[in-house]
Amino acid sequence: MKISITLLLVLILIVISISRSSLLVESDAVNHYIGYSESSPKQNAKNAYVSLVHGIDSSFRYRGFLYNALITCKALRELGSLADFIALVGYSSYKEEENKHIFQEDINLLENAGIRVYYLPRIVRNPAKTKVSFAEMALLKILPFSFISYDRIQFLDGDVMPTKNMDCFFQLNINSYNTGNASPVNSGWFLIIPNIMQYNDIIKKASWRLETKWNETSGWGTMIPSSLKFRGGDKSVRSWHFNGASLDQGIITHFFVLNWGNIQLIDTNDIKVYSINYKYKSSTFQEELRCCNGAVSTSFFAHFTGRNKPWLSQSVSRPNALVKTWLNHLDSLNLSINSTNISKLNGNSPLGYFHPNK
Repeated sequence: MKISITLLLVLILIVISISRSSLLVESDAVNHYIGYSESSPKQNAKNAYVSLVHGIDSSFRYRGFLYNALITCKALRELGSLADFIALVGYSSYKEEENKHIFQEDINLLENAGIRVYYLPRIVRNPAKTKVSFAEMALLKILPFSFISYDRIQFLDGDVMPTKNMDCFFQLNINSYNTGNASPVNSGWFLIIPNIMQYNDIIKKASWRLETKWNETSGWGTMIPSSLKFRGGDKSVRSWHFNGASLDQGIITHFFVLNWGNIQLIDTNDIKVYSINYKYKSSTFQEELRCCNGAVSTSFFAHFTGRNKPWLSQSVSRPNALVKTWLNHLDSLNLSINSTNISKLNGNSPLGYFHPNK
């Protein structure tokens, strides 16, 4: 009888231990809020622009992207846009999120500007123990495919500044990307039609990628046909070694270009639009982009790639015309930060810069 009681006590202790572990996991999930901020504006339009403000932490290096989101939203509205604007917001780690009150003033800036704030999920195993990587951040650019309350989404990188009203592109009836000089697709701008079933397939593959060593031969699991080209159409894509092959540009190529075929690629060098389903079917800008009078998206915005961000000291000290426009927008926001002191901002990318596929 004593042995039975002892065994019972051991079993009880094991159950309690397992329960505590389960509660800890559930607590991690509960404390990590995902979705629209409760204080954000409600949906007001059938279409939306989306940009990214990730890597929020106590270094405050994310603020360049924060100011750019404010500038992008303001510029679009002044140019006549009627679409909603959404900022995808993410903390660099769960630890930083626990201290989110420190960053609330910045979140308020977004919401007071009429921007809808959407808190990002994590897509890695054991997220409570890991910081967000550049790769995870890049792959989260596929999240707008899940925004099915909207008819169309235009994604703008966090370092893009519109110079014209881009609402005309919402009239496109197919997922649309520009081609890249070093990638079949360029994800600095894209137009998508949200689809939750497609999103579920993509996000599973993205999670797999973050747990897998990259293989430049097999890539995402689809062999690359000889018809797949870089911008200009002269150079073929030969392996999964192109710019961003292991990230968002690769996963879009895998699913939408090589498997589903429901995408058009706009080649700004070759002045053609390609619809790809293992082979090219070309058309003219005037035909496929008639909604915007045959103009390509790259003529509607400035893209400050790499270390050419307008909030970095080297750009502020020798501003070109586009950087001056960005700084003028910044001054018009009437913030404590402005063109006279922005160069003092610690504005290097909080999650680093693009690195070769790993």
